[in-house]
Amino acid sequence: TMIVATTTNRMPSAGNGRVGETGMADVLKRHGVIVLDKPAGITSRACVDHIQRRLNRIKAGHAGTLDPFATGVLPICLGRATKLVDRVRTGAKTYEAELQLGVTSDTLDCTGTLTEPVPVPDTLDLAIIRSATLRFVGIQEQTPPMYSACKIAGIRLYFLARKQIAVPRKPRQITIHSLDIDEYVPPVVRFRVTCSEGTYVRVLAADLAQSLGTVGLLSALRRTRVGAYDIEDTVTLDQFDDAQNDPEQWILPTDTLTRDLLSAVIDPVAESRFRNGAPLETEHFRVFPDSLVPGSEINLYSPDHRFLGIAIVSAMMENGKCTLKTVTIIDI
Repeated sequence: TMIVATTTNRMPSAGNGRVGETGMADVLKRHGVIVLDKPAGITSRACVDHIQRRLNRIKAGHAGTLDPFATGVLPICLGRATKLVDRVRTGAKTYEAELQLGVTSDTLDCTGTLTEPVPVPDTLDLAIIRSATLRFVGIQEQTPPMYSACKIAGIRLYFLARKQIAVPRKPRQITIHSLDIDEYVPPVVRFRVTCSEGTYVRVLAADLAQSLGTVGLLSALRRTRVGAYDIEDTVTLDQFDDAQNDPEQWILPTDTLTRDLLSAVIDPVAESRFRNGAPLETEHFRVFPDSLVPGSEINLYSPDHRFLGIAIVSAMMENGKCTLKTVTIIDI
């Protein structure tokens, strides 16, 4: 049997359980992802704690903080899937937001202490606002707000902000992939943004308001996409807590985290080498010549479609062969 790389991006998966192995499938299916539709008024950490209590304290971590007032897509990785949490956290995210012009706060959103109002130009219209967004698209630097979870000398900025202590912050490079204005009903601008990790939509909104000759704060924020997960993939806390439901039914397989990668099925000998971190050689599998380059990552599956983990092409030879090495082992 040879390792076979498929032409599709996703290998059909039987979940993370061993087929035909009594009891083991029930254990392994609890390693995966719950894509929560986070409600307003609760922290992302509290959501993780809630999920853990319902699933008997299984290891869990979320893939990207949402502010307490914000709602939407919050992927929560469980068990061995937590090894891949950074893959989701560092991906692009999409938000729907409302910017209220003419007023701002110390937090740049509706939860803070309001400052003095500033007039909104009477000439402002949808065309002017859309034109103003052009300067915000692309790679740029953004300074984290004081009310944020960023650390200075090991201290969260919001702890200092609550004590009314302001400290210098270094700007960070971010990318705004797209910024679309959907509606302007004075004084509220409704917009959609797709951005990189580390982007503060509150700061973006405040900067947009300033470019329009006024001030503004974020009055609503909903995350609609994180990486491969869309709002349609989510479950609410009420659905998750429904006494008539098995909460584990909401756990998606771990390989949904990496469904953008090519896939390969490996034989038992290669599986053993993978588990031990030994390199896998091209002579043990078939691929299309143009499908792999150095740095390509591949989902690896057993013949019965257990998701084993991820390997990466470490070297390409002149004869077309290559070497793969282990990146992440999921099924142990």
